[in-house]
Amino acid sequence: MMRKKSLWAVLGCVALLGLAGGCSDDDSATCGNGVIEGGEECDLDQLGNATCADVVPGTTGTLSCNPTTCEYDTTGCTTGPECGNGIPEFGEPCDCGTDVTELPAGCTDVNGGANANCSATCERVDLCGDGVVTGNEECDCGDSSMVSDPSSGCDGFNGAAGSDCDSDCTSIYLCSHGLFEECSLSDGVAPTHLCCEDDYGVQLECKTSLFAGMDNFCARSCTAADECPWNSFCFGTVNPAYDLCYYSMCGPNDLVQADFFDVCQAPAGGTPGRCIPFGRYSDTKDFYGFCVEDGTIAPGDPCPTRNADPPVGLLDTDRDIPGGAAASQCDTGICLSTQGATEGQCAQFCDWETEYEAIFYGGTPGPLACPANSNCWAEATISLDDVSPYADYGYRGADLGYCRPLEAADSTYGMTTCSLVTGQLLSDPALTCADTNTDGRCLIVSYSVDYYDANGSVIGSADEPTMGQLIGVCSDADPVTITNVWDPCDPANDVCPMGSLCMEEDVFDAGTGTTRCIPMCDTQYHDGTTATCADLGTPATTADGTPVCTSVSYTFGAGGAADPSKSRLGFCALPMP
Repeated sequence: MMRKKSLWAVLGCVALLGLAGGCSDDDSATCGNGVIEGGEECDLDQLGNATCADVVPGTTGTLSCNPTTCEYDTTGCTTGPECGNGIPEFGEPCDCGTDVTELPAGCTDVNGGANANCSATCERVDLCGDGVVTGNEECDCGDSSMVSDPSSGCDGFNGAAGSDCDSDCTSIYLCSHGLFEECSLSDGVAPTHLCCEDDYGVQLECKTSLFAGMDNFCARSCTAADECPWNSFCFGTVNPAYDLCYYSMCGPNDLVQADFFDVCQAPAGGTPGRCIPFGRYSDTKDFYGFCVEDGTIAPGDPCPTRNADPPVGLLDTDRDIPGGAAASQCDTGICLSTQGATEGQCAQFCDWETEYEAIFYGGTPGPLACPANSNCWAEATISLDDVSPYADYGYRGADLGYCRPLEAADSTYGMTTCSLVTGQLLSDPALTCADTNTDGRCLIVSYSVDYYDANGSVIGSADEPTMGQLIGVCSDADPVTITNVWDPCDPANDVCPMGSLCMEEDVFDAGTGTTRCIPMCDTQYHDGTTATCADLGTPATTADGTPVCTSVSYTFGAGGAADPSKSRLGFCALPMP
């Protein structure tokens, strides 16, 4: 969610009345003497015990006093996450609070402290020794001055004898490659050091690749299904030439034949689960998923995370962990957590497209409809990668969807999702973001993504927007300055009506320079048959031609690199010249 902007200062009575004098109705009052007198609201640092919440309900921050008018100055009052309360709320990468005696899990010091892994403004700090691998760290087993125990899977603290990680958080020569990292017996590394142990102490081996044209990679060796992690299976039971554990890949045309979100069964053991979309092949661009087995933790209940001991991940948790893997996995869902936390909250998977059809177009709800007091969210991003060996600029990510609690009910994990086209809430389509937020708008969320070269080094990064689907998040925003869609606008200063963006009227980048409030649309609904872009507002002064709903995954590809599986979200574009 975008960070919410500060409120405008409350206008003083001098500005309102056009007078040259002060605001006090008592001639004996002296503004600036540090004493609240007469009609003064405040005087210098004397605020009369008032706070931001007292003056502007629903805000936090720092209230001050205008030294000239002796009226409250609310420019330091804000809505949204409160940095410093020790709760990493949505939009905050971290929040370690200000009380060193009550540090939240995963924190090494108070926000901005000498040994803090969270800044004074609640931004994540790359701190070698906090036991969490971040930024350019290759490893982090922790430092005894910051954490009580080495990180899970480590043989000792950073730099200790026999440790997996040295004191500056770069890997040492105990091993070279982790799980599913490429390896080669001819790269000059001793075979015993070629692959590391996994998170559960199992020595990985350099195995023959399953895919043509790819190097070998480090994986568990196996001959039976129960030798593999949760949500993985043993290829050796199907083909002895590949005696390794690998994820249970699924999809309409994959190893496990199943449509996304349908029930699936791995070919070599395990309990039934769901085929959940997770990615896209870099060569064919076809989408794939993983057959995610069902655990036993109900949605909304606590669940262990990758930072727990032993660690629990969605795809590679060991079947032999204490209590059993099923008892550490969510039932048809994913474990949401704040950064560095050892415990999170289970969220049920959802098929966002089926949910959207049922809510807004009267379709039939699917088997993974979200529970009450929650709404569906999907992480379908549009890639801005144009630098890596597998650059896929303009292509959308997989439609991984899961139910988030409503923001009003859960400030830690909650969000209120909405239609980017209409601003209506998924939880209650009778309402829009304008009903729930100050100048509310349905906004596109972006995720920070790093791009890597063939050696695993970061060569670029970008904020990839979640524009691969039709769902956004309600947020406070600046007041709308343009009344109608298709009216001219200034991208630097104007705010368009909900469901539109100020951008080039020709989304195919013909360079006309004319910017208007361009409506967003649904490429499957505004298809010229069911409905058209004209239903979202008729262009008044645009060039000749009827706007058509064009997928963002096509327009991001500059009109040439169209995504073979186009995004539902589109722009109402003028026809190409």
